Amino acid sequence: MTDIFGPIFVRGVPAPKGSTKSYIYKSKKTGKLGIATTGDNPKTEPWQRNVQIQIALNWDGPAWEGPVEVTLTFALLRPASVSIKKRPWPCVQPDLDKLERTILDALVRAGAIRDDGQVCRVIKEKVYGAIPGVEIELRRLC
Repeated sequence: MTDIFGPIFVRGVPAPKGSTKSYIYKSKKTGKLGIATTGDNPKTEPWQRNVQIQIALNWDGPAWEGPVEVTLTFALLRPASVSIKKRPWPCVQPDLDKLERTILDALVRAGAIRDDGQVCRVIKEKVYGAIPGVEIELRRLC
């Protein structure tokens, strides 16, 4: 049983997990009321699915139980209009905490961890890189 997973690098443009919106609807078929919930960023689901698939392809074994630490490095493309001197760090949108939420949910969906409540420590950063994506490392804390 290993205590470290990764690091693995998942290519793609990181998409933040934004707020969700819920609304009430009435079924045309049955006339019953229901509640539908949607995310406000259409790019989140494809990105999360990509991360989930890559984790699952590299995961070996059952979901970890107990406390874990996650290290995330998000590589974003530097806009052509922004020089290294003007902005050495990507200190603009997307928010780092919303990028993190997408990855934690992907870890659960991929079967790497049972619940994202197990995550007791997160080390995360946004950097500019030549290839967009995220590097993920998971470590058991005990």
